[in-house]
Amino acid sequence: MRLHPIFNEWRMHNGIDLSAACGTPLYAAADAVVSHMGYDSSGGWRLVLSHGSVDGVNLQTVYLHAEGYRVRAGDRLARGQLVGTMGSTGWSTGCHLHFGVKADGRHVDPLGWLS
Repeated sequence: MRLHPIFNEWRMHNGIDLSAACGTPLYAAADAVVSHMGYDSSGGWRLVLSHGSVDGVNLQTVYLHAEGYRVRAGDRLARGQLVGTMGSTGWSTGCHLHFGVKADGRHVDPLGWLS
């Protein structure tokens, strides 16, 4: 839970925010297939990468608030491949990447999956 910086109310924050300048390159966390790329008012430019079965769970990573992405649904990606650039789209108070992880469709703490 955290105090939402725009709505000033306590809400679940399903991920971690990594700040850097707008235009900073964003890279795929691991080999993946792009399962979704689109825009919505809260997350701005949203990217979901499906990594298949990892340690017995169906793993996905979620990227929000980008200036834009250079990939499309169905694209196959390699770990470290450029996917887009950091931005401040959607409900955002400055340039950053909201990075989330889903295990079997449920949000989990991303820190347990980063290496």
